Amino acid sequence: MKKKIIVLKVLVPLSAIFLCGTVFATESISQNSATAPQQYIDFVTGSVADKTKLLSNLSISGDTPELVVAIPEEALEFVQDKVPLLGTGSGMKELALAAIPVLQVASQRQGALLWNVFVLFDDSQIKVAVLDALSMAVSKNKRLVSPYLEGLHTFVAESTATDSDSLASSIAAINLLGLMADPNSFEILFRLMNSKVSPELNQAIESSLASVIPSAQPTLLRHISQDYYSMAEKYGLFLIVQKNDKISSLFKAELAEKALSATIIKTEDVSKMAPEGFSLQLAAVQQIHESDWTRAASIVAEYFVQAQNQFDLGLITREQFLGVVTCLEGLATSHSVSALVNYLGVLNTAAAQKVSSVDEEVLLAVIESLGALGDKAAFDNLLYVTYLPYPETITTAARTALAGLKW
Repeated sequence: MKKKIIVLKVLVPLSAIFLCGTVFATESISQNSATAPQQYIDFVTGSVADKTKLLSNLSISGDTPELVVAIPEEALEFVQDKVPLLGTGSGMKELALAAIPVLQVASQRQGALLWNVFVLFDDSQIKVAVLDALSMAVSKNKRLVSPYLEGLHTFVAESTATDSDSLASSIAAINLLGLMADPNSFEILFRLMNSKVSPELNQAIESSLASVIPSAQPTLLRHISQDYYSMAEKYGLFLIVQKNDKISSLFKAELAEKALSATIIKTEDVSKMAPEGFSLQLAAVQQIHESDWTRAASIVAEYFVQAQNQFDLGLITREQFLGVVTCLEGLATSHSVSALVNYLGVLNTAAAQKVSSVDEEVLLAVIESLGALGDKAAFDNLLYVTYLPYPETITTAARTALAGLKW
């Protein structure tokens, strides 16, 4: 049963951030109305509709007077003060939508003002506008938005759990989490991944998760090992990591080792594993091979025994099984030699009963790998190959491997 997250939504009091002075720009500048810019005078004296129209046409540049630059902020302060009294009607939504895009967020007070507007309006259009403005702020300074990370998590959890028309705002919030790339966002994004959401939402989740993962690597290692998560979730997460260019191959290899270790079944019954489990194991082996991660050699050797059963039962293909053999050869450790020698012994025993029961392509790959490794521990089983009624190609390969052993 999923736990429901309940977080109280409260407005951020601006006085808690700035304890001195008023928030109105008019009192921070020693000017009287006679010297104030006409745009500012029109804003102060105009109706809500006049204010909205002025903001819709407002353009701010480097030489814009300070009082004019302050207009969007004062408009949102007006909205913040009046909505609790008048509601979100009376032109309040239109005024907010006109002010939000032209507000230049450069302080925590302005960030708090935007968040207060976000909480005040239960309107997707307003929320998307605020989230877009906060996204612009993140590109300048993540600290301007970080106080609202928990609130964003709550909003994402609630909005994605309902069938309301909040898709646009949900996607905007998830994209903002990706821009912030905070490791604390990993848990909620991971839980949402592969959940029953729209394709557009799932795409945003995967994209943001890819941005968060580089900063959440310790958490990721724990998650890939836990039985609480399904094979499908683990495999999906593993693929996202593999495609992420910001993550080092060493970490990818370490994650592959953890994933492979967590999926090895200690019994002989491998048929009960979910299909994604086989895919995860094979992808992990491939990553270990590509990264030359010799630290995982013992894990790969342990998995090789299970892979033999999977191959015999038709749960993995010959090509996939041969990929495990190739990995063992590439790692070139004593674990590799032992695993391949033991398997050659199994094949020889089967051939002694019925040669046709042995897959020749697999047998040839094992012999050639042992020859490449050159460990003398393979001598007895390679020699036995030459006494069995194998085809000439097999016995020739065995003699070549024997000749290459190091003594």
